Amino acid sequence: MSKKEITATNIEIKVPDAFKKLSSKIHEAKTPSTSEPRNTYSMITRVTTRPNPFSRSITIDIACDHSKHVIVRMTQVNGKIIRMFGWYLMKGTNITSINELSSLEQGDYFIDIIDQEGNILFTTPVQK
Repeated sequence: MSKKEITATNIEIKVPDAFKKLSSKIHEAKTPSTSEPRNTYSMITRVTTRPNPFSRSITIDIACDHSKHVIVRMTQVNGKIIRMFGWYLMKGTNITSINELSSLEQGDYFIDIIDQEGNILFTTPVQK
């Protein structure tokens, strides 16, 4: 049995299209003065973030009217992604936390809920 050498020239990494879209749609119309959450898709009926301002972690509580895979993305105002993860929302109430945020600088951040096509379903500003 022969071993195949792996080099940077023969490795192909496939990036899902949704992640490609995420990098091009980071806060197109957001500014630090945006203080109101925005819901751009009716499947999400409520999003609560607490505490706000946060220090070490932030809890996200989402109510939705049907189940759906989403991506949660936390960014700085300049668009730099701090955390991003997939989440399967069930119909009803869903709760998760983003932990280990104590090393972040004081300032404004955004939490986005994004569908698999890269559309921002909901966005809310948070502060540290």
